[in-house]
Amino acid sequence: MRRTNHISEELESKRRKMMEYAQKYGFTSNEAVRLSQELDQLMNVDYRRKRKQSGKVMS
Repeated sequence: MRRTNHISEELESKRRKMMEYAQKYGFTSNEAVRLSQELDQLMNVDYRRKRKQSGKVMS
C-alpha cells in the first residue's frame, strides 16, 4: 500500500509541475515535453503494477 501511495503522489506532483511549466513556457517547451514524457513513464509503471496485482496477463 505504501508503494501505491508513493506512486500516486509522484504522479500528481509530476502532473502539477508539468502543467505549471506548460502554462508558463508553453505546452511545446522543452521542459514541459520532458516532464510530460516522465509522467507517461510513471503512468506506464503504475499501469503495469496494477495489472500485475490484479493477476491479468499483459499483452
